[in-house]
Amino acid sequence: MWKKYKRNQELSLLKVMLFYNMLCSVLSLYTFVGLSVALYNADQIYSNSENPEMTPYFKIYGYTKVLELMDTVFMILRNRGRQITVLHVYHHSTMVLLVFYALQYSAWAALAPGIALNSFIHVLMYFYYGYTGYVKSSSRPAWKRRLTELQMIQFLIDLVYCAIGILYHDFCIWSAVYGSSMLFFFTNFYIKAYIYPRKKPTNKEKASNNGSQGSLSSSHGDELSRKKI
Repeated sequence: MWKKYKRNQELSLLKVMLFYNMLCSVLSLYTFVGLSVALYNADQIYSNSENPEMTPYFKIYGYTKVLELMDTVFMILRNRGRQITVLHVYHHSTMVLLVFYALQYSAWAALAPGIALNSFIHVLMYFYYGYTGYVKSSSRPAWKRRLTELQMIQFLIDLVYCAIGILYHDFCIWSAVYGSSMLFFFTNFYIKAYIYPRKKPTNKEKASNNGSQGSLSSSHGDELSRKKI
């Protein structure tokens, strides 16, 4: 009875997560397309003045960042605490703070390229989450690694864009500092996950370890028997 209830609960949560991930993906797509069109129509992408055509998409982007905090809630509900890493907390918390600071004080057109690029990445990322969370498969899609690589490329592009802005358009240097920190964290994750992953013990190694533990227990048992005798 309990197993059936638990299975139904897990299925219900998966459906909620599928809706949530697809919603985040669609909102990101909406933001990406809207800002791309606005950037195409803009006279100057490095402008430090507000662009009325872009403002609604900035707001949608900000609300989406708040919505994405649900990632952590779902991790807790699914007992996936190990996924709440330093990178996860840093990324989600700082993005919310920075986006709303930008909306409040500097909703400039110059921010649009970075937001559009990030939205494009999130279209793919949340589609991936929805797909892998709902479709049962023994292995992850090969493009899981490519997503992380795209995120790293995104930060590299952002840094180049920021560098040009700092040199020629009076950008704040902290934008480059933040971009560098994100690149560092994602690169560190990529190296640990794909370059030097932690090896899982093979079945033989597991059997060997179990055998060693069994022998150890047996030897302790023999020793105790001798002491009793």
